Amino acid sequence: MSAFVPAARFNGKDCTLSIRRESPGVVAIVFAGNDVGEFGDGPFRELEKHLSPSAPIELFIDARPALVSGDARRDYAAGLAVLRRPVREN
Repeated sequence: MSAFVPAARFNGKDCTLSIRRESPGVVAIVFAGNDVGEFGDGPFRELEKHLSPSAPIELFIDARPALVSGDARRDYAAGLAVLRRPVREN
């Protein structure tokens, strides 16, 4: 896992998605707006930069300020399932 991975921001027509390291081993994803899945696999490629099998992370997802379509929700669930191993479960 990289010692420092800068925050990433994805801007869509009606939604913003941010991925940032809050502290070592802690990554936050924040959605704001209406997400209809327009970011494709970009967020997952970005999240992979924070992952390492030898150092699991805690992943926090804040979608409170967002509306996420059913299709986008399924895509995120499937993508996160693939990345699940290096994510620490509580």
